[in-house]
Amino acid sequence: FCTVELSRYRHRKAFGEKEREQVDDFASRYGSLIMDYIIDIRDRLAMHEAHQKLLAIARLIASNRKVDYRTSVEAYRELSAADIGMAFFKISSLNSSGLRLTPWYGEETRELFFPEFIPSPDSILRDDIGLAFPLEGKERDMRIRRFHKRIEEFPGLREEDRAFTLRCLENIKSYVIYPLHLLSQDLGAVLLGSHRPKFWDFLHMNPFLSLYNSLLKSFLLNERLAHLVSDISLKIHNPGFYCLAGLKGNLVQKYPMAFADPEISRPMETLENLMNELHEKGKMIKCRKKDIQFLPWIRALARQKKSLHPAIEIDLDVQGKLSPDCIINATEDNLEAIFENLFVNSIRAINARRQKDPSVVGHISITAQIKKNKIHVVFQDNGTSYETVSGRGMPRLRSIMKDLGGSMRKFHEPFRIYLTFPHGEGAKRRDCNES
Repeated sequence: FCTVELSRYRHRKAFGEKEREQVDDFASRYGSLIMDYIIDIRDRLAMHEAHQKLLAIARLIASNRKVDYRTSVEAYRELSAADIGMAFFKISSLNSSGLRLTPWYGEETRELFFPEFIPSPDSILRDDIGLAFPLEGKERDMRIRRFHKRIEEFPGLREEDRAFTLRCLENIKSYVIYPLHLLSQDLGAVLLGSHRPKFWDFLHMNPFLSLYNSLLKSFLLNERLAHLVSDISLKIHNPGFYCLAGLKGNLVQKYPMAFADPEISRPMETLENLMNELHEKGKMIKCRKKDIQFLPWIRALARQKKSLHPAIEIDLDVQGKLSPDCIINATEDNLEAIFENLFVNSIRAINARRQKDPSVVGHISITAQIKKNKIHVVFQDNGTSYETVSGRGMPRLRSIMKDLGGSMRKFHEPFRIYLTFPHGEGAKRRDCNES
């Protein structure tokens, strides 16, 4: 309860004796009555938040897109008592010392990239048997001072990023570090900090953040493996087969009888089969589009959302000649990412309006029809404007729609999103031309 509720008092003075007496009196009168309810609500909110963040990361990996590291730290920022934090992510290559740093302070989050960052011998970025996690620390200790100096001296950083990171470090009075190591892979670490001294007891992860932290490690390891296997597959497909073909061609020309010798022909054949197998295994992780019947898919999604949000009216209106046979050439991850983002934005907008007028009944409408061999979708709600968390939702949607050969437009008064998807053979021809 405290790890969530303390976030309300991050920028206020600590309780005095008068406030403590009021809290104690309140707890003695009503504590046993409401604590179970509060804890249940906290657990539900935390589980939902962790689920949404992990789902977003899983979709990024499944679509062969890079993980949005700022999005991945939002769960730590929102579900812990830390008001300052830093997440360190090692980049995918095993032979590189690159690092992504995602610091946050209050509601502001940034992302910095260090192409060459050699960790110190006792760094938290090393999976060292001599380090015990979680690791607690305080202001201006050896780790903070050392990293502060490296940020000051590191070349190539934008000055505003450097100043923000230094401000984070200078305001940390106590912190706890958790690793992102798995199967002897140095994937990074997460630092949860506070401007309050000796705050370690409240900075340790609650069960939901511990679960999120464990699953994030798995996703980061999967991303690294996907990157490495894909890289191996590409190297085998072009240079590997080219070199093997050149070797066989030269052998045939210079030593035509060589392939008559089983001791030469069999190893060559085994090598070629091995390369073929490795290349095919590498293709398993590549994202492949398929023909998806859009109408059954969007109907199933609308039913799912109705069951998850019974207090919100969700209507699907199919117009014209849009039949169940109308297809979109895409991946289910693409479509889920698009409409999940739209639903989340609409629910936030509806909740923002409800805060001003609790009598408002939330309503989301989806209109779908086919025009000129394109599927047109209008997504609309009766919410109001709200403060965005990161501002990256719409650019991400536009990027996905562009990859699918479609388009996205945003209108106001009333606010609505207009999507167009290529339908059927047109989408297939576009993919073939691009290939």
